[in-house]
Amino acid sequence: MAEKKQQHIVPATFLRQFEIKNHKNPNHVWCIDFKDKYNNEPKPKGVNSSIFKIKNFYSLNNPENRLVLENFYSQKLEPTYNEILNEVTQELNLSEITRVRLIEWILHSNQRTEYNRNNIERISKWLIEMNIRFESIKKEINPEEEIKKYSAEIQRESKNIAKDVQINNILNYELYDKYIELFINELTTKKWTIFKSSKEFPFIANDNPGFSLNVSHLNREKIFNSTIHLNHPSFNYLVLSPKYCLYIEPFKQTDPVHLNALNIKIEYKQIDKKTIDFINLGTCLTSMKYIISNDFKTIERWNKNN
Repeated sequence: MAEKKQQHIVPATFLRQFEIKNHKNPNHVWCIDFKDKYNNEPKPKGVNSSIFKIKNFYSLNNPENRLVLENFYSQKLEPTYNEILNEVTQELNLSEITRVRLIEWILHSNQRTEYNRNNIERISKWLIEMNIRFESIKKEINPEEEIKKYSAEIQRESKNIAKDVQINNILNYELYDKYIELFINELTTKKWTIFKSSKEFPFIANDNPGFSLNVSHLNREKIFNSTIHLNHPSFNYLVLSPKYCLYIEPFKQTDPVHLNALNIKIEYKQIDKKTIDFINLGTCLTSMKYIISNDFKTIERWNKNN
């Protein structure tokens, strides 16, 4: 059997929630590729299209365990999403195990993204260049010329470091225990509501699932952060499907102190078009390469290249 090299960045099980109904080809979503400078109009893309994948993104260097992370995602983690959506679509008061699974899904959604890897790569590149500058100054060599001279090697090394760091962070069991404890402690101290869109105005999704309103002192010019934030005052949005979006907000002072996200009754709240548009705006602005939808008119509205 040929080794699986093209690996989903956005999980296929998530993409399938946005499939176009009654399309001539099954398992397709509407997609706008913002990186396609020749044609950035909405196009139908199969959930197994190469646009949703990157070659060897999760592959380890060890041949014996090369696909251990890819297999974990596809065989262990992603099937739980269908179980989560099964309760959500029935609009049940989510069971405790489903709430924990949602937290785990949020954790991995944050860890596995290309956005996360690019941030690590950016920091790695900066550290490598700082080291070159330091050594060049000691040798009385022009540091900027040295950086330019070795730019290809710097780029390659920073990419390799970023991949190793991201994968090791995910596979490190001690770190994972700390991460999941942190996510549980932070996300359960907030109130969860599941927003419902309307059939005429569904939610869109992107390649960087989950965003938050910027309530920190950093990047105040940006309204949205491209990730789920754990700081207490943050307001987080995680689109689950065209119809449902998990909204996570701090409890109010008037709320009973014993309440947390594991024991509250989760409300399903129909929201108006203005709020749907706000969430879709956040999704669009925090995308990296593309947005997806099950509805042509909706995705056409959010083409930020127009």
